[in-house]
Amino acid sequence: MRLVDPDGYRVEVVTGQEVRAPALPFTDPPRNTAAAKPRTRAPVRLASAPAHIQRIGHAVLRVRDFRRSEAWYKARFGLLTSDEVEAARDVPLGAFLRCDRGDVPSDHHTLFLAQLPGPPGLLHAAFEIANLDDLMLGHQHLKAAGRKPAWGVGRHIMGSQIFDYWLDPFGNELEHWTDGDLFTADDPPQKQTMQALLAVQWGTPHPMLAGRLAPPAGLIAFIMALRLRVLRLFRRKPEGTSA
Repeated sequence: MRLVDPDGYRVEVVTGQEVRAPALPFTDPPRNTAAAKPRTRAPVRLASAPAHIQRIGHAVLRVRDFRRSEAWYKARFGLLTSDEVEAARDVPLGAFLRCDRGDVPSDHHTLFLAQLPGPPGLLHAAFEIANLDDLMLGHQHLKAAGRKPAWGVGRHIMGSQIFDYWLDPFGNELEHWTDGDLFTADDPPQKQTMQALLAVQWGTPHPMLAGRLAPPAGLIAFIMALRLRVLRLFRRKPEGTSA
């Protein structure tokens, strides 16, 4: 089945596919920590290689009207809100949406809809890889190949994924990720700020903050500027209306 969403995105719906377990390139070895040391007399030896993509995890779309797009996708695919992001109090910017699988845990988000300045378009696509070692091996491989990094490595706040973003030869942003959150239908939606959207729990700061004032002042200045732009979009009168 082929559908067209309110912004003209073509959505192809496929059902009845056989789902096979991913073929991992290597098992996740026991990890020694301060609390427990299960790996003994067995050194870690990893071969240099590209990251091994297991599946596409999610996509992020820029939309013209967040509420309109949210209603369209929820009505057709039964998606649930994990986190709604606000530009200011009660001014929604977008939301991370996940699949409703009942009691079966589902990725924190399969789709993120964002009402941001600019025309509709794909902001990035994200691919799950085997584990943290696989992510770092892939990072090293792409860096050695001279590919252009976009953001990473770090751990997100919403979704908790460890991430690594790169640009492909055509300028598209692609994400490798591992260790993301899983929720069931019983987990209620949360509201988050734009600060939480751009911040990291650890790792590389968001690239849009590069070259600005040192955090936290630079982060606050950037958030305030973007918030003002979004508020103007929400408060703009429709064409053809009078004051």
